Amino acid sequence: LAAGRLGNFINGELWGRAADPALVRSLQGHVWTLQSGVEVSGQPIDGLMLPGQAFVLRFDGVRLAVSGGCNQMTGSWRLSPQGQLMVGRLAATMKACEPALMKADAALSAALAQHLDVQLQSGVTPDLRLVSPTRQTLTLSGQPTLESRYGAPTRVFLEVGPQTVECVNGAMRTQ
Repeated sequence: LAAGRLGNFINGELWGRAADPALVRSLQGHVWTLQSGVEVSGQPIDGLMLPGQAFVLRFDGVRLAVSGGCNQMTGSWRLSPQGQLMVGRLAATMKACEPALMKADAALSAALAQHLDVQLQSGVTPDLRLVSPTRQTLTLSGQPTLESRYGAPTRVFLEVGPQTVECVNGAMRTQ
């Protein structure tokens, strides 16, 4: 039992109420690419967006994975029943990169450290907006994960015989 900003949480639920399952499925069923990050004034978040670099977020179970900057980052996440995203402290690899890439990592990490209101616009390419209490807005576009498109992976065993068989007109000949 931990007291949080939104109240008492037990197994990720606020007083027995769970987050919207459709929203959780959508977060987990897409790979999210950061398109923009702006302050309340409409100005870009300092250092976040770099030409040719795109941050990618993956919500996998209870883990959030972030790639695309200098370092890979990972941490826990949960969604409140009120639609607020809370990301735990992010762990990161310790690569040394250009200062601009390291600044972008720090800017994204700082933005994700806040409690973020989640706004999802469904569609073929859904848009995700994460809005901080200071009205910073991260806008991401979603691409379906392979699992959400094709289902859970399955293991298939193929038995291959040791003899070769010639093909006739692109079809295998029976023996």
